[in-house]
Amino acid sequence: MTPSSAFKSSSRPNIKPPLLSIERALDDRFPFDVIPSQLNKRLRAPGVLSPEDRAHFDSILAVADLRIEETHQRIEKYEQELPRLRRSLDFLHARRLQIKLLYHPIRKLPPEILSYIFSLCADEVQLNSDASLVTHSFNLVSKHWRRVYCSTPQVWNRLHMRIDPSVISPSFITPRLYRREGQLETVLSIPFYPSSIHLVMHGANVSGASRVLENMKSCIRPVRCLELELGDMYQTPSGISFFEKLHKACPNLISFSLDAPWCPAFHIFNTSSLFTRLTHLRVSLPIDTALAAILSCGRSLVFAHIQATINHHDFHKKISERHVGVSLKSDEPNLHTLSSLACLTIELDNEYACRDPGMAIARLLERISASSLTSLEVLSDRRLPPRKLFTCVSREVSSSTQGAKGSDGAQTTKQEFPGFRIVTERFLRFLTLTKTRVVLPNLRRVELLVLADWEKDAFEKMLRSRVGTRLASFHLGIMGKVSKLSIFELRAIEAKMGNGAVVIVRHNTDGGGGDSLIGL
Repeated sequence: MTPSSAFKSSSRPNIKPPLLSIERALDDRFPFDVIPSQLNKRLRAPGVLSPEDRAHFDSILAVADLRIEETHQRIEKYEQELPRLRRSLDFLHARRLQIKLLYHPIRKLPPEILSYIFSLCADEVQLNSDASLVTHSFNLVSKHWRRVYCSTPQVWNRLHMRIDPSVISPSFITPRLYRREGQLETVLSIPFYPSSIHLVMHGANVSGASRVLENMKSCIRPVRCLELELGDMYQTPSGISFFEKLHKACPNLISFSLDAPWCPAFHIFNTSSLFTRLTHLRVSLPIDTALAAILSCGRSLVFAHIQATINHHDFHKKISERHVGVSLKSDEPNLHTLSSLACLTIELDNEYACRDPGMAIARLLERISASSLTSLEVLSDRRLPPRKLFTCVSREVSSSTQGAKGSDGAQTTKQEFPGFRIVTERFLRFLTLTKTRVVLPNLRRVELLVLADWEKDAFEKMLRSRVGTRLASFHLGIMGKVSKLSIFELRAIEAKMGNGAVVIVRHNTDGGGGDSLIGL
C-alpha cells in the first residue's frame, strides 16, 4: 500500500505517518530512496501534488524537524555534562598513572618478597586507619600474593624480608611469620622509597644471589646507595657473575658499602672498575682486597672507608699481588692516582689477630697518590667498646706469654705487645716528612689510635715534620702506656701549630671516657 492510497482510505486528513517512516527519517539514504521515487510517481501526470500527497510530505518534514530539535536538545545536554565528564576522565587517567607508578617498582619482584610485603601491609591497614597511600596501593594486589604466601611456606628457609623500621615499625610482624622463618639465610631490607637498599646474604651461593639480583633488577635500577653484606657467600672460589649482574642492576650507584670477608681479591679487582661513578666507598675486606677496591674504584672517589678484616684464605695475598701489582716484600711504591679522594678512614676489625696492622696500612697508603687527601683516620673497630677491645688485646698477649716465668715473662710481654698495636713505628716513619720523602703533604686532619707505647721520639719526630704544613688537627687516642711520649715537647709542638691543633687522649679500659693529656 502506497502512502497516497493510505491517506485516501483514511477519514482523517492529518494522520501521522507510520512508525517505520518516522524511524526512516534518520536514515541517511531516506532522501535518495524514498523522496525521488514518490516524486517520480506523483509527477508522471501534469499538474501539482494532491492535498493528500502534500500532507504526507508535510508530515515527514515535521518528523525531521522533531528529530532535529531533539538532537539539539541532546547536544545542549551533553555540552552541559561535558566539563563533568572531562573531570571524571582526567581523574581516572591520573588514578591509573598513580597505580602504575606505585606498582611498577614491585611488578617483577619474586613471589616470596611480595608475599611478605603484602602481608605486612595488610596488618598495617588493620592496625592503623591512617595508613599511607603507599600501603594502600600495595594492598591493591595483596590478595593474590597472600595466597602465594600461604601456599609456599618453604620460601622462609632461604629468604626473609625486613622492612626499614623508619618507615614501618617491626612490631607489625605477626607471630605466624616467626613460626615460618626457621633458619634464615638471607635478609633483604628494602625501604618503600628505594633510593637506597640494604641487601644481606648469608649462606647463599653465587648463582642464587645472582638470581635474586636478576629478579630485582627492574625495581632497584634507580638505586644510588647500596649496602651489600655477603657474609659467608664466598667460602669457595667462584665466578664474578654476581658483581657483573650487580653493575647491570644498579648502574647509577654513587655510594657503595661492601662487607665480604671471604671474597677473593681478584673478584673485586676484575669488577670494581665497572663502578666508575662511585664517590663514596665503604668496604669491609682483608687489607689487600680493600686495596684492590680502593685503587680500582678510585677515579671519582671522594670518601673511602676501609674496615680491614683478617685474611680468611691463604691465597689472598698471592692473588692481590698478581692482580693489583702489590709486592708485599718490596719497598718500591706502585703509585695509583686518586685525584678526588679527600677523606680516608681505616678501621681495623679483629686487629688483635693482625700481627702488624701498621705495616699493612702503610703498604696501602704507599700505593696511593692522593693530592686532595685532607682527612686521615686510623682507628679500631668502632663497634667494639674500649673495654672489650682492651680485653681482647690482653687475652692475646696472655696467650702468647703463657708459660713464661719471672723477668723472662715480663720481657716477652714487652716484646709481643707492640705487635698488636693499630699504629706502629713503621707507620709513623711513613708519615714523617723528609727532604727526599713527601707523603700526603696536604693532610689537614689526622686521627690515630694506639694500643701501646711507641719507641722514644717516634711520634714527636713525625709531628715535628708536619709543622708548617697544612696540618691543622691531630687527634691521638691511647689505650696503654704513655711513658715514651714527651708531653713537654708535644706541648711545644702544639704551640707552633696553634692552640688546640694537637689532642692526645688516654682512653680508660672500662669504656667510661678518658683523660685528656694535651688539648681539649
